[in-house]
Amino acid sequence: MPAFDQTSPDELIDYLAGEPLNVMAAVTARTLWFYAGRIDPNTIDPGNQALRDLKRLEINGERLQKLFERVCRGSYSDILTLLRAESFAILPPADLFKAIDDGEAHQLDLRELLAQVKSRLPDFNRESG
Repeated sequence: MPAFDQTSPDELIDYLAGEPLNVMAAVTARTLWFYAGRIDPNTIDPGNQALRDLKRLEINGERLQKLFERVCRGSYSDILTLLRAESFAILPPADLFKAIDDGEAHQLDLRELLAQVKSRLPDFNRESG
């Protein structure tokens, strides 16, 4: 069983900002950490979990900025939907990486992914639909 990541939120945000520092990625990570509990109340420690998932998937810097701006069109709910779908093995990591690398979400059915995540986490994204 892999060891639990004990990295602090600030250390995770520093990692996710990338090298060289991508300010937009840092802002995205910090804001995701802040709002994750509202979007994903069923997950224990949702803000840190979201940041750990991004780190585990090595989505940082410019790739995190692309995920947020182009794939998720500025939606933190969509980022969390994709992360939860990947963690439940609904979304293969390769499909997520392809969407990021292409800078487009068209090959991802975000509505279907959200429905599948909500089937496992009934309170997921309740505030925004």
